[in-house]
Amino acid sequence: MENVGYPHAIRRDSDVCNRFHNLKDEQQRIQIKTFTNWINATLSKNNNDQRKVTDLMSDIKDGVILLNILETLTNSKLTKEMPKSTRRPLQINNVSTALNYLRRRGMKLVNINCTDIVDGKPSIVLGLVWKIILHLQIQNTLSRRLRRTNSQDIGKLLTRSTSLEAKDFGKSWRNGELFNKLINRIKPGAIVEQKIQPENVRENLQNAFKIAERELDIPQLLDPDDVDVEKPDEVSIITYVGEFIKKYPDEVDVCLKERLLTRARRLSYSHGDSSLDLVRVKPLDEASGKPCQETRTIPYICVLVFVILYKCIWYIFIFFIIHNTFLRSS
Repeated sequence: MENVGYPHAIRRDSDVCNRFHNLKDEQQRIQIKTFTNWINATLSKNNNDQRKVTDLMSDIKDGVILLNILETLTNSKLTKEMPKSTRRPLQINNVSTALNYLRRRGMKLVNINCTDIVDGKPSIVLGLVWKIILHLQIQNTLSRRLRRTNSQDIGKLLTRSTSLEAKDFGKSWRNGELFNKLINRIKPGAIVEQKIQPENVRENLQNAFKIAERELDIPQLLDPDDVDVEKPDEVSIITYVGEFIKKYPDEVDVCLKERLLTRARRLSYSHGDSSLDLVRVKPLDEASGKPCQETRTIPYICVLVFVILYKCIWYIFIFFIIHNTFLRSS
């Protein structure tokens, strides 16, 4: 008997594959756009004379843009060969300088090499920029904040209420409500939340992006079209939300920061990188701008738990001493 269902099964499998590739291409397009905007925004705030990135895969080849980003984020001075050189050996030398600096900072660059960057391979270039954002911006901001947190601040941070119920960094942000609430969390009254309607997705997103740029000086890395899609790109959203954390680390909910860091770690692991850790990544010294030597950052929750356990054990010990003394005297 002829199996008439077999061709239909093949067609369905083909449709699934096409949909997957289309989704992957769309996410890659959004990441290229987001990272291009992030690079330009980062460089423009510190180096007004730096050239702008228009084509990420092409402009990053000579390594100069890459070195400029690292100098801006780390306040370091790195050696560059001829700016905008078209000679491949000089381009490779610039990229090699950047990658070696990142390795000295404790970053593991799995499957990332100079020739792939110079050749402009999208997956490799995007993976490298993503790691730079995680380690040198988001990670460094959070680790500095944790180092400043003293014992009195711990209780305040843990009991601080939050109005941001971000279950993820994809679909939860699609309708724009969380972006608007985040802005109001930082600057109360900047947005009238009663006017935010779940059905007005594009309007909510556009309103949030414009007000964040105008009122909070947060660069608009995304457009409504980038977020209002079937599966919003988490990498791009984390990059954008990271700008709020970088500029307003004390105003952003501690729960949101923890969720963002946890999700960023998982996304980093999926790219073969297991080095994104508060203990293992070398933070910057604020005075010199260079990596701190043997700096260890212990999560403040662990410190709080240790203090509580220590006090409990101490109280129990005192209780037994008093109890035994009472029994002997009686």
